Amino acid sequence: MERSSLPLLRITCHLLPGGILPLRLSDPVQVELCKAALTQDGLIALGFIDEQQKRSNLTPDSMHGIGTRAEIIDFFLTPDQTLSITVKGIDRFKFKQVREARDGLEWADIDPLPNWQDQLLDGEEQVLASMLEDIYLSYPELSELHPQKALDDAAWISQRWLELLPISDSEKQMLLEHSSCTPVVAYLQQMLSQSTMSCH
Repeated sequence: MERSSLPLLRITCHLLPGGILPLRLSDPVQVELCKAALTQDGLIALGFIDEQQKRSNLTPDSMHGIGTRAEIIDFFLTPDQTLSITVKGIDRFKFKQVREARDGLEWADIDPLPNWQDQLLDGEEQVLASMLEDIYLSYPELSELHPQKALDDAAWISQRWLELLPISDSEKQMLLEHSSCTPVVAYLQQMLSQSTMSCH
């Protein structure tokens, strides 16, 4: 049975199902949080916050409504004694409650959302895969994070684009409310076609 309460890690970028992200943690509370997760099944709840909230007093309301359940798939201690972890997104969720334990660690009670179903790209949508491949060629470090790329799957591709695009968090959250990737693909096609045209 899946746990509905997970250690909560707040980050300033979106990681979505199927995505992989390296993180370096120097905050002692964050390090203890990851230790707590690793003593169980390695699962954590990722809550997304705006960059300007990083140094402000954070409350449960500081986070966006949709987060990602993720698994710590790798970890090691760096020479400067920070904890480096790699997390992989599993599925989206909505927050039910955020609690702070006596040891200062935050826990999130979550309501999981179903993943977008795999969906083959049609002819016009293939440009999304081609442009993503171009990014991976230009930035090998991004490509190396995803050794197994589902470049024929609209759900996988649209989520990688949402992780990469410099659009507002509120816009990303609005797109993540959809129950399938179809409207997200349409949004991406329109946005990227406008971006391509503006470059000519």
